[in-house]
Amino acid sequence: MSLPLIRIAACALLAACAPVPASVPPAPAAGMLAADTGRVAVEGGTLYYEVRGSGPPLVLLHAGGVDLSMWDPQAASLARSFRLIRYDARGHGRSTAPAGPFSTVEDLRLLLGHLGVERASLVGVSMGAGVALDFAATYPNRVGRLVLVSTSGPPPGVPIPPGAPPPLTHEAGRARLRGLAMPRMLVVGEGDSPDHLAVAERVEAEVPAVRVVRMPGGRHLVNRDVPQAFNELLLRFLREP
Repeated sequence: MSLPLIRIAACALLAACAPVPASVPPAPAAGMLAADTGRVAVEGGTLYYEVRGSGPPLVLLHAGGVDLSMWDPQAASLARSFRLIRYDARGHGRSTAPAGPFSTVEDLRLLLGHLGVERASLVGVSMGAGVALDFAATYPNRVGRLVLVSTSGPPPGVPIPPGAPPPLTHEAGRARLRGLAMPRMLVVGEGDSPDHLAVAERVEAEVPAVRVVRMPGGRHLVNRDVPQAFNELLLRFLREP
């Protein structure tokens, strides 16, 4: 099986990928467990990661143009029940910028191997949702539950760049999601763009096994727009038998 190579120019399939300048890690917020931090070597660079809490592994994948701190509204709550893993994607935060073609799927695989994680649940927003879906489609036995938030892509008829996997705007992308067996949920803010709302409608109609949730008050970064409602929804889904 050939792994999807996500080229710098192809990041637009998932979300805008503007790099975020590196910064000094902030002190934990009140009530947040201290993090174990580190770097893992990937082909042509390194990824910065943080791990908090204990329990079943849970990986949070951020959107393009931000960094792992976008999950701050969720970190304290989730780390009380899970081994919470979040990392800066290449070209974001404290991870190195890509020097050429690379695989976001292999980056995540190497991170999980470094941390000794064989199987984890994945939650991704926008660009991160695309990575989560790609990983689940490539290594389905390594994913416990899959949550895709605010995911979209180019409309049908727009060519997909060579080497890029099909997004959910294309039937082939929805077929990938349909072919997975793990519990799956798709979340979209009611105030997100028409393209993102249309993806939710198509998935709901074509992949009935996927739970589709539209969140009142949410826009694109729904986890930040309505954090309490998002946290409650996520914890209910992750704790289901």
